[in-house]
Amino acid sequence: MPIDLVEAPNKDFIHLKRESLWVDSLEFVERANALLTKTLIFSENEFAEAQNILTLYKEPFLHNFPTASANNREFTTWRHSRRTELASLQHDLFDRMTSYCLKQEDRLPEAQKLAALWHHSINADLKPLQILIGLAIHKLTFTIME
Repeated sequence: MPIDLVEAPNKDFIHLKRESLWVDSLEFVERANALLTKTLIFSENEFAEAQNILTLYKEPFLHNFPTASANNREFTTWRHSRRTELASLQHDLFDRMTSYCLKQEDRLPEAQKLAALWHHSINADLKPLQILIGLAIHKLTFTIME
């Protein structure tokens, strides 16, 4: 570990300098908030940026964290709150990306994939399911008309 990351004033604890660390969840929040406040309707560039941002958050926050720490009520409450915050940003990105794809006939399969990912994400509401049903009806309608 680089010397500038460690501060050890006593032998009981090692303190890491936060400004010297990269934390995926912090970057996810910063970049997602910046993109979501920039515009309500994504262009191709914002869509690509959202895809990049989503690579930072693939699993629920601290998903495989040892359960022994879960006995700490304060920690458990904090983890739940952080998970909810991150999932909400993820859902907002999925929403904007799916909306972008739905406006283009050739990107409907991509909209379906995004809505499915959104539907299976933690704390998802009914909107992605409604989109999936709408896409299925759309597909069925065009199949019958052919």
